[in-house]
This record gives sequence, C-alpha cells and structure tokens, in this order.
Amino acid sequence: MLKDLFIKYNTKYQYWDFDEIRQWQDIQEKGLLRFILLEGLIKWGLLSFAIFMTILITTQDISPADIPLIALIWAIVACLYGYSIWLGTQLSYNRHRNSNK
Repeated sequence: MLKDLFIKYNTKYQYWDFDEIRQWQDIQEKGLLRFILLEGLIKWGLLSFAIFMTILITTQDISPADIPLIALIWAIVACLYGYSIWLGTQLSYNRHRNSNK
C-alpha cells in the first residue's frame, strides 16, 4: 500500500516509454546523492526556501539569527523530498520492468 502511494504521487515519470526509461537509467548511473542534491536541494529546496523566506520576512518580525536554523531544517526537508522522489520513481520503474517481463 505504501509502495502504491509512492508510485502514484512521488515519481518523476508516470508513463514509462523508451525515453523515460533511458532518462531514468542515466539518472541512476549518476547516483542517488547527485539526484537528491539536484532534484531535492537545488530545484525544490532553494526555490521554495527563497519564496518561504520572502513571505516570512515580509509578514513576520524575524531575527537574522533564526535564518540559519530555518535554512538547515529546510535543507533536511528538501533532501527528504529528493529521496522520496527517487524512491517513488525507482518503485515505479521496477513495477514497469516486472510487468513487462
């Protein structure tokens, strides 16, 4: 059941045609850490952190000393997000491969 949720909501590709399979294999070759850093931390984490901080600074009286802690927490969450996308995509890919054997 948990696998089904990951496959449905946390996958990079919904339909596995030849191009998606090749793209995912290329991503796998580059490794999990690179994927987490690129997809989680850079693509999702930095953009959403910038938006969040802009909203927070304009609406709240936030101390500059609080920003590093917020950034650390945000970075951890962004890495978890990247890992969940990796996991969901890998589960989806494995299901596709097993169904086509």
